[in-house]
Amino acid sequence: MTMKQISEQRPLGNTTGPETSPTNPVPPTESGLSGPNTSTEPMFINVVSLSPEQLKALKDEWHQEFVREMSRTRTTVYKIRDKTAFDSWGVFVADDTTGLFAANTSYGSFSHIWPCAHRSQHLHSFLADLNRGYFGKKTMGTRAKVYSPERSKKMWCQRILEERAQWPETPARTDGMSRDRARELYGYVKRFDWHREPHDVARDLYEGLHCDFFGADCEALIAEEPNPQLVLFWDRLWPLFIEQLQQEKGVAA
Repeated sequence: MTMKQISEQRPLGNTTGPETSPTNPVPPTESGLSGPNTSTEPMFINVVSLSPEQLKALKDEWHQEFVREMSRTRTTVYKIRDKTAFDSWGVFVADDTTGLFAANTSYGSFSHIWPCAHRSQHLHSFLADLNRGYFGKKTMGTRAKVYSPERSKKMWCQRILEERAQWPETPARTDGMSRDRARELYGYVKRFDWHREPHDVARDLYEGLHCDFFGADCEALIAEEPNPQLVLFWDRLWPLFIEQLQQEKGVAA
């Protein structure tokens, strides 16, 4: 039975056409796998009622349908090495037909697929117009940014100063932040061990700084920065790769 034949079978319980039953939804033909049908509605085959031989035949048919849908494309592999920048290297693939971009480099691996329907340019021109933030998000996902201890420390020091300036404790407002309390929290931030796992930092910050007072989610206030691997790749190898693409026929420099 082919995929087309399967899709042309009628649903279980259809009363039109030849007689059926729950255990034999489609009257068997000589092959034992399908029967006549005039309905265009799809159906699901009850594989439990098929014999091992029928299951194997069906599996072979499905495999052949899948193989026939496979195709091959020719593309260029770019090998780039910059011996003047810490011996950086990379192997790149950019196939316009499939939209595949992939790179295995000294700074890690980067890959994504931009189908033709999602862009109005040749893939080479499309890649040349990308910025680092978008590229990193697509090719690295959540790894495009990493936790930054120094930025987090600076951000919390600034937050305490802002809270003290905006909500100072006064006789009329006793729930504000006093000078002594601000000094205590500021000292805590300065002494805090920031070089740990982000979730450990967030937990201890919440307890030590009493984040309920700030009305803030500590996890959201942990600062991030671009992944150093992405930064080095973008600064040292990406320009060389784009330069190579722009030399290709039909791509403007």
